[in-house]
Amino acid sequence: MGVSIRLPDGVRKIGDYSFRNCKSLSSIHLPDGVTEIGHSAFSSCILLSYVRLPNGVTEISGSAFLNCKSLSSIRLLDGVSEISESFI
Repeated sequence: MGVSIRLPDGVRKIGDYSFRNCKSLSSIHLPDGVTEIGHSAFSSCILLSYVRLPNGVTEISGSAFLNCKSLSSIRLLDGVSEISESFI
């Protein structure tokens, strides 16, 4: 059974490698203030199946979701202006 995380309001950036290799992370809810997801932020979170991207996200860095084998889809929103070519 995986772990679900809801980050608090006030978080603006998910830094590089923040949740990398969190093998038990199955879902994460990012607050509306988040604008950037850093390099390899969720890489190798093998149980991660759900990510709620808020409307304010404008940048998704390289390898952000690399090797997230359970992640079936990511809905990209209109505000995203920069996506690294290797974000998954």
